[in-house]
Amino acid sequence: MIAPISEPIMTDFKYGNADGRLSGKIKAADLLQQNINILGVFSRMGIPLRLGDFTIEELCHKYKVDTATFLLVCNIYTSDDYVPSDQELSEVKMNEILSYLRLSHKYYLTSALSSLAATLDQLMEPCGETQRKVLQNFYLDYKREIEKHFEYEETNIFPLAEAIACGKKLSSNIFDQIEDDHSNIEEKIHDLKSIVMKYLPSECKEDIITVTLLMIYYLEKDLERHTAIEDTVLMPLMMRSNGE
Repeated sequence: MIAPISEPIMTDFKYGNADGRLSGKIKAADLLQQNINILGVFSRMGIPLRLGDFTIEELCHKYKVDTATFLLVCNIYTSDDYVPSDQELSEVKMNEILSYLRLSHKYYLTSALSSLAATLDQLMEPCGETQRKVLQNFYLDYKREIEKHFEYEETNIFPLAEAIACGKKLSSNIFDQIEDDHSNIEEKIHDLKSIVMKYLPSECKEDIITVTLLMIYYLEKDLERHTAIEDTVLMPLMMRSNGE
């Protein structure tokens, strides 16, 4: 079972700098206990969940992860509508952002969606054939939309970012041609969630309905943060590095 995501917990001066941003001096375990939202950030940044009493800075140094990049991703996962400052963008490493996004894609496709599919199978056991097909089709539509979107990013956007990171100057109009719209994904997961909340037959088990909704909610919120990293970090970094 995937743990439910908590509501974002705003940092205070104990856990962050005076401007509200997280500090590298925070003990990693303390930060995770304060905000479960960042649980997946550790593994996707290459930091195993063996946190001990290490601070964020110490863990990043130990596992050769850029501290500024790690903290920026955590800030986005911690606060709603977090917008990185120009200074933060100047400090992060684009290659590490790309690595994080790629590992996130892998997590969604190989772990999160597979777990959700298995739970939906359990949920639909008491349903009739027609009801099963309806829910399966909504899930498959959602999965196809995610796969198509990730393929577009991996094929069209990430290679451009890598080229820019290597010092290649791209034409300015290339950014006008990039279409990274997430609205279809958001719409389809909303539809799937609505079906589970509103239209399941009484034979479906309440505990499995609850688990299913928690998994969908976790995935939805995690994808929102993923989108925020692409929109507020990757794209501005690409344009800044390209001299736009």
